[in-house]
Amino acid sequence: MPLPWVADIEVALLQALVVLGGEAAASSVYPEVTKRFPALTPEQIAASLASGGDRWTNRIQWVRLRRVQKGEMASPAHGRWAITEKGRARVQAAGPGPSVTASPVGPSLIDLYEDYDETFGQGSRPAPAAEAGGIRAVWPGSS
Repeated sequence: MPLPWVADIEVALLQALVVLGGEAAASSVYPEVTKRFPALTPEQIAASLASGGDRWTNRIQWVRLRRVQKGEMASPAHGRWAITEKGRARVQAAGPGPSVTASPVGPSLIDLYEDYDETFGQGSRPAPAAEAGGIRAVWPGSS
């Protein structure tokens, strides 16, 4: 199973903040969000990014950034995350039931890029034709 899409994490993150009293240290929020995705494996949670850090935490951080930009979350102090009234209204509108449902819209650009990078990223890029001893295409009029 791939990591949940960014859109699927949004309400889960807001719900986690409600459970934590409306404001919490980021380090307390990550495990609370993770609880809402029981299908995640330990390997997925610990998967590293080439730039450092882990992919799951990075995805939650991207979601948090977008929620702050949309006014559903705030950052009252360094390392602390809080839900706003707009965020609480979104949680209320999501209603009771499962904390996460599949997004009808599909993957975000971040999701698509991460999938692309996993498949074709640094470690799996083929060497350019010249380095690999391949043939180089020459267009008429070029040298």
